[in-house]
Amino acid sequence: MAPLGVILCGGQSLRMGQDKGLLQRDGLPWVKLISNNFEKNEVDYVVSIRPDQFDDYGQFFEKEKFVFDGEFEDINGGLIGLLSVHLKSPDKDLFVVPCDLPDVSVDFFRFMLEQFEKGKAATIIPRSDGYIHPLSAIYSSLDLQKLLRLYKDGALFYRSVKSIIIELESEIVTLPESIHGCLKNFNSPADLAKP
Repeated sequence: MAPLGVILCGGQSLRMGQDKGLLQRDGLPWVKLISNNFEKNEVDYVVSIRPDQFDDYGQFFEKEKFVFDGEFEDINGGLIGLLSVHLKSPDKDLFVVPCDLPDVSVDFFRFMLEQFEKGKAATIIPRSDGYIHPLSAIYSSLDLQKLLRLYKDGALFYRSVKSIIIELESEIVTLPESIHGCLKNFNSPADLAKP
């Protein structure tokens, strides 16, 4: 069964100074570039946002596509979106992609889905350019249940996603050379100016 796609858009975009998912490239907001890749791969998806973002994002998606970030104390970042979607769809494996990856390619989606279908590990985390990218990964529902238990036990407080992957049944896969660089995220206006 294919995983449910999740576009993480609930961050504060403080360094960028404006909502990154709504920035434009080729006449489309970044969030639509990512949703188009899910659609090209026939993967159903949801968009994870804060409730106060609905008016802006609602012009691009039907209301049913949204999952609002829940109230999680002492955690932040992508973990909030990941756990919020898991609570709404507890039996689904989740293919998460953050909204600040305008260069992400349809080939990345195909590669990750192929790795997932091989079934060697429950959770698939890509490595590119020497870095792991746990917010551009496929998480099994079983590993998400573990994360939720860790949260409830107080073991996730202020931890990054990178610091918790050791708790999971995960496989780190190196992206093919042809798609290296597609996971470059843009966090500030200076990042946009770089070639």
